[in-house]
Amino acid sequence: MTKKDYREATQDPFVMEHDTREAWLTRAADKLGGHIKGLGYTIPPIRLSCGFPSRSIRKVLGETWTSESSKDGTIEIFISPFLDSLYDAQGIWSVLAHELGHAVVGNKSKHNTTFKAYCAKVGLEGPAKATWIGPDLLSRCKEYESSLGPYPHAKLSLADAKKKQSTRMLKMVCPACGLVVRLAQKWLTELAELKHKPECWLCSGVMVPDNPENKENDLDIDTEKE
Repeated sequence: MTKKDYREATQDPFVMEHDTREAWLTRAADKLGGHIKGLGYTIPPIRLSCGFPSRSIRKVLGETWTSESSKDGTIEIFISPFLDSLYDAQGIWSVLAHELGHAVVGNKSKHNTTFKAYCAKVGLEGPAKATWIGPDLLSRCKEYESSLGPYPHAKLSLADAKKKQSTRMLKMVCPACGLVVRLAQKWLTELAELKHKPECWLCSGVMVPDNPENKENDLDIDTEKE
């Protein structure tokens, strides 16, 4: 649903439109912050963004960096770009509330009893390491969205992100002088068709595959790394 469609569907001229994910997340955190402060917690300065975590990008849905990690002492929260649903059990609202908990109780608490107590109060359910949104918090977040508008984001997928080249680089060695090079199978095939052998450019010896039975010598060259 576009912003225009959302405005027309809600017929609310005061619906805020956010052009960036950061603006939407910041406003959403403000909304949740009111609820969290009402429970007796203090929210430190935070900055929010949509971005990949520093590890396990397929599994980690959100990540909070401590104030010590930021030059200006601001806690940094990142929400995975793999998320686009607001109300899934582990959707954006759920992950945002979870990460705000780390900002509130401190990352040193990790997922201990202090963090568990926060989750229970704010309306998150399940194991502390992988909470999901409870019915009361879900209802509250749906009310928040009426003044936020849709989350301006499209889910990313790894299905087409990692493409492999067909090039196979083979490790070749010169028995005479010990020179080691990597050569594409394409050139070895063309040399064989011309009845030539790969020649060492240092001593003119014949290059041979280095331990051809060892599969570790064959390298897949990826266009992207995770």
